[in-house]
Amino acid sequence: MGFTFFKKRNYRKNAHSTREKMVGSFSRVCRELSPGTGARVEPNTATRSSLFGGSRNVTIYGGNFKAAGGQGEEEFAPSRADPNLSNIPKIPRHLVRSQHSLGRRQGKWRFSIGELKDEKMGEGKVIIQTFEGRQARKLWQSTIDYARRLLDPNFLNIVGTSSEDDRVPYILFDAAHQNSTCHLIACGLRQGEREITMFGTRIVYGIASGLYTLSQTGPRFSLANFGSENFDLFSDDVGNTVLAFTPHGEQCEQRCKVIDLTIHPPWVEGDAVPFEVKKDGIGVFNSLITKVFNDANHIIYREKLDRNDDDDLQFDSSYLNASTKQQRTDPSAERTSARDAIFGPDQIKDIACRREVSWTSLGLNMPLFNISETYEDVLRSISHLDRVPERSSLDLPRRTGQRKSAAAHTCQGYRREEITFTPDAVRNAILIFKQPSLNEVCQLCGEVISALVTSEDAVVSGGLADRKEFLRSLSSGAPSFNAE
Repeated sequence: MGFTFFKKRNYRKNAHSTREKMVGSFSRVCRELSPGTGARVEPNTATRSSLFGGSRNVTIYGGNFKAAGGQGEEEFAPSRADPNLSNIPKIPRHLVRSQHSLGRRQGKWRFSIGELKDEKMGEGKVIIQTFEGRQARKLWQSTIDYARRLLDPNFLNIVGTSSEDDRVPYILFDAAHQNSTCHLIACGLRQGEREITMFGTRIVYGIASGLYTLSQTGPRFSLANFGSENFDLFSDDVGNTVLAFTPHGEQCEQRCKVIDLTIHPPWVEGDAVPFEVKKDGIGVFNSLITKVFNDANHIIYREKLDRNDDDDLQFDSSYLNASTKQQRTDPSAERTSARDAIFGPDQIKDIACRREVSWTSLGLNMPLFNISETYEDVLRSISHLDRVPERSSLDLPRRTGQRKSAAAHTCQGYRREEITFTPDAVRNAILIFKQPSLNEVCQLCGEVISALVTSEDAVVSGGLADRKEFLRSLSSGAPSFNAE
């Protein structure tokens, strides 16, 4: 106590001196940021003088700092790198030739396949992301920042950019995956169930793995601040899929206000992330899968029908009560029995089949890591010779299905197959329907369906159980969609 009293006066003097120096340093920063000065804020402070020059006895444990002034604010984040200082090759415009479009976000950016001819990098195909609009350069810089940190097989690999003074900024990516994913799915729907099953399995795996990787980029990064519109999907010829991430939109601009930016000492850093941040990726994942599947169906049928409503889908009661031994039968025999039960052997050859792809969450709250893991296990269990989609041994069981949105229709022989994917890969199945849905165009007569079937008639005609019964069967341990 005597020692504390003896040092008290000198301690106050040192503290007052340190406080004055810190205030002076912050004042200098604010002057640099004030409007009209023309000063530019450099996010990377490695080459700048310290903001607290001359201060002593000050210890800072990590964290992000904001220096504010005028109408805006900039975040000082050590992990953010200025594209001007990066070692990514700058590719002049005359060395790149765009060939055909892969898709676009109106007024934001567009993707295209192009050809690069450079003495150092050689010749080859590239994916070009070109930015447009008022925020083009800002969006270009933030996209580069994330792309440099996402060195992952489930994301496009950046190989070059435009120069800083180019009038139209662009980024060049490796073109190992140069198919639009939704168009590849549409192609699979036209080819057959084996192709779409293999494509869909690889696509779900790629999206889940990519989003999980992105969610781990930092303890304060939250997928809740983004949506499906921030992602573009690309696949190779066999369905292996990667993502392109573009951080844009109002929710992205406000992300610093949403994410907890409290400065934590290193020993509590692991506890700094709210629980909500850890589970928010499922919503983005479901939205992205739903969108790409719906877009693929729309390409084939030119209809906007949402097949992803869990409450609309009903399941075969005989399937719900089946044992595991009954479930794991020969897939070809299962397909034949399902068709015979619905239409009879003599009708099968004359049936015009409508084939769609759909996603249902089954009410499962599986983390992204577990979704990725279950699909990876299925893919790794396939022999190397069977990995070509048309020769795939990845057969799914067939089940009769019914939707509450089923419509009354007089055409005989209607059949629709929905290749249905779920968070758990072993629960995927092909659901077979013998009634069209509301607002669907019948392939047999061309009529737009407008009258709903009553729920009682639907259950009686199909021998079906509702979703609540299905979910109860899950919780009691009864098997669900099981694939061979």
